[in-house]
Amino acid sequence: MMRPRMSVALVAGLLLVSGPSDVARANTQDPAMQRLIDLLVQNGVLTRDQAQSLARQASSDAGSRPPAQRGSAPRTAAKPPAVEPPAATASTEAPPGTVRVPYVPETVRKQIAADVRRELVADGTLPAQPASAPGPDGAKKAERPIGQITDKIRIFGDLRVRADSVFFPKGNAAGAFPNFTSINNSSGFDVNGTGNAPFNNVTDDRFRMRLRARVGAEIQLNDWMSMTVGAATGNDNSPVSTNQTLGSPTGNFAKYQLWLDQAFLRIRPYEDVNVYLGRFPNPFWTTNLLYHDDLRMDGIATQGRLALNDKVALFGAAGGFPFFNTAFDFGTTNTDKFDSRDKYLVAGQVGVDWQAHRDVATRFAVGYHYFANAEGKLSAACFQPTATDSCSTDNTRPLFTQNGNTMFMLRNNLLATPTSPNLQYFGLASRYGVLDIHGRVDVTSFSPYTVRLEGNFLYNTAYNSSAIASRNPVNNLAANSNTYQGGGMGYLARVTIGDMEVRKAWDWNAYIEYRYLQSDAVIDAFNDSDFRLGGTNVQGYSVGGMLGIANNVAVRGRWMSGREVTGPPYRADLLQIDLVSKF
Repeated sequence: MMRPRMSVALVAGLLLVSGPSDVARANTQDPAMQRLIDLLVQNGVLTRDQAQSLARQASSDAGSRPPAQRGSAPRTAAKPPAVEPPAATASTEAPPGTVRVPYVPETVRKQIAADVRRELVADGTLPAQPASAPGPDGAKKAERPIGQITDKIRIFGDLRVRADSVFFPKGNAAGAFPNFTSINNSSGFDVNGTGNAPFNNVTDDRFRMRLRARVGAEIQLNDWMSMTVGAATGNDNSPVSTNQTLGSPTGNFAKYQLWLDQAFLRIRPYEDVNVYLGRFPNPFWTTNLLYHDDLRMDGIATQGRLALNDKVALFGAAGGFPFFNTAFDFGTTNTDKFDSRDKYLVAGQVGVDWQAHRDVATRFAVGYHYFANAEGKLSAACFQPTATDSCSTDNTRPLFTQNGNTMFMLRNNLLATPTSPNLQYFGLASRYGVLDIHGRVDVTSFSPYTVRLEGNFLYNTAYNSSAIASRNPVNNLAANSNTYQGGGMGYLARVTIGDMEVRKAWDWNAYIEYRYLQSDAVIDAFNDSDFRLGGTNVQGYSVGGMLGIANNVAVRGRWMSGREVTGPPYRADLLQIDLVSKF
């Protein structure tokens, strides 16, 4: 509802936006205009006499103003002559309180209309312009008008505070899980040395208070293009986690970093087609078995949707994404530089939405994700490299991993002996081309609640057990032997009941899930970072729920229990309690 403090002049401008002749018609013909006048009178902005006088005066001005001459030259910067209101005569004497409205120039009327619209949006009388962002549905995604600043700028963000407890049952194999991220970001690990490699903690329980803060802005540049920029917290530049552990890394209430989380242009050449350029959210409809929910992708992607009828619609997405670019001067200390080996993800997905029944909605999609040059390569002959030297394939090592993928040593150090230093990096032993089959059924027979059944099957078509074993892998080996154990398949099944989106107080949902993911089914750097602390070679279950406690505020709880599929024992249970707010 319009606020009473709105000035009468502003209201007059709103009524004149379409020209004085429209206002005259509104007095007797246009129901919408007449309703607006009635609302203004009901809310005390105008008296009935003022409203009627305003319409009569506008009609009088419209009739006395000469029409524009056709073919006349455009106006210059000279100011239009002032229009004086006609003098009142004895026969046309206006009653006390009448508002007289002279002719208002077009530019002034447009400005007044914009001011009025902002007032109405702020009051909630009119909705804000919907914004759009890349998402898995392949169509423009409407947002609530909470963050609307103007018609062209929308601010959005969220804050999550988490209590995170990690429990390691007895029996885990301490010292069996090297931290390959630490090794590959250092000057290498001496596999012939006496010191230990950095290892992941799999034995001592931990409790962490964590937060995630994200904020961004979407700016509508024109009718078919917008730009979005966003920042997020994070302990480091991990691609899959924006969690900041409180008290870390240096303690003493030190300030935390913000990272560029997304920055992209959205081009909309057609109504149901979007093209994204830059760094943006995952454009494919997937689960976190393949890609973490917080993963952002660099590159170019397009989404499209085609409604065949009121029950069936096709959707799809495709794109190319560089996920590693060789350093321009690689290797730094070599006069002759080594070949570039950039890494790319090329992916596509097609799917269908089918309203099978009034109370049953289904979605099904098939995608393929090919990771070019992701696997490591054995180097050419290296002669005793030091910490500042490079071997020819050092740039094939992954600089971020979680846990689970099979790794092997990259450097072919010809001068290494069992007693001499042998600084090594580690690369992925498998190639990756992942087939993604994803389905969902929503049953709304229990309105207002929904029952959702969801399944996801993944298969690495590039997986080759013999080729991996021939590279002498250093992990995923059978106990008490050097025999490689691994696989290239995974699946997930989940049941959810309640409100699929928790937006307001007392909205709720609950779920139960089981997952099974072999060591080399997907690249462990990009999938879920929470279940058994992230990665592959894991199986187990998860249960949880979410409850809205106010508009845009909810609490969520999850219990996740995972263990290894093959290899040394590694089990972890996680309890997470979240307070989530967003705008």
